Amino acid sequence: MVEGLKEKGLIPLALLREGELGKIYSLSSDLKVGSWYACRGCGGVECCLKGKKDVVNQKIGSMGLKPGQVVEVKQNRPGNPILLRVEETFIALSRKLAMKIMVLKTNHKS
Repeated sequence: MVEGLKEKGLIPLALLREGELGKIYSLSSDLKVGSWYACRGCGGVECCLKGKKDVVNQKIGSMGLKPGQVVEVKQNRPGNPILLRVEETFIALSRKLAMKIMVLKTNHKS
């Protein structure tokens, strides 16, 4: 975990338990395209996105995962993707990606 984030009370999204809420603070600086994005048939992630982190951030943002957004963990079981509720939408994330999204645990949805 990045130094300084722990002092702010931030934890990786993957460490929230089922039913807990977290407010997204940031994405880890070491987030790489290959950690979650699947190419759509042209030969792999590198050929599609060429390692551009901003494309990954845009994709994550298009799923509703933006700084300030509150998410609820609906399912978090070892060995399975993490199921989140973002507003009225459910999103499944790999555990590897969820470990790179830093959140502040909260008790309310606003």
